[in-house]
Amino acid sequence: MSVWASRQDLKGLFDPTVDAIVNLVKAQVDAVVGARNWLPKIIILVGGFSGNPYLISKLHQEIEEWNRHYNARGVEGRIRLQRIKGDDRILSVSRGCALYALRLHSADRSGGVISRVSQASYTVALRGGIRPAVQLITKGEDLPVDSPRRVRVDTASIGLHELEEGRNIGLVVHRQSESGVHPREGTITEKYCEIQWNEEGATALRDAMRDRRPVELGVALSAGRVLFDVYIGGVLQQRERDVLVRYE
Repeated sequence: MSVWASRQDLKGLFDPTVDAIVNLVKAQVDAVVGARNWLPKIIILVGGFSGNPYLISKLHQEIEEWNRHYNARGVEGRIRLQRIKGDDRILSVSRGCALYALRLHSADRSGGVISRVSQASYTVALRGGIRPAVQLITKGEDLPVDSPRRVRVDTASIGLHELEEGRNIGLVVHRQSESGVHPREGTITEKYCEIQWNEEGATALRDAMRDRRPVELGVALSAGRVLFDVYIGGVLQQRERDVLVRYE
């Protein structure tokens, strides 16, 4: 037996589900704009249906309209659609459910999870420098949860030793992700955070480099986000007082 269906018939089958997803996404965009007065940067699609070409096409159209609508009202930013490729887009849902259940039944809400695999690579470079960035974290590495792991910064390779006295010191951390809506997009590199020393902290940093004491970044996952601390000679630098970390 053969069953024939027109394009309009198939569209009618998918429209209720696709429209419901679009409305849910729009409600979340509206909530972000209402709370922050700016547009979210990225909408990430997960789950098996996230690979549906009709859904992706419809969301692309709607996102362009939302960008135009909100920008015309003075709301800054631009939304970009991102879909996780491969099995990760399906497994991310089950992984999230499993972690949530573990936390619910754990006394300290950690679920016994002490580390998680990094989903992206991170590099660091001197702000405004001409030297290439150096690798901090490689995708697939284990990152500790809450308790930081120290990663030594190769200060010579990024040119930190060459800074003139009195010049402001800043580092830029970039995140490199391999996920995108289309495979041809390849690696996406985005600024993740900026590390800025104040005058007192910069003096301590220069003294440490002169004495060959290590400069390290403490890396940890907290609430699903990679966070950075700064250690000079094994001593944690106090945020706001010595160093400021600004996330995008």
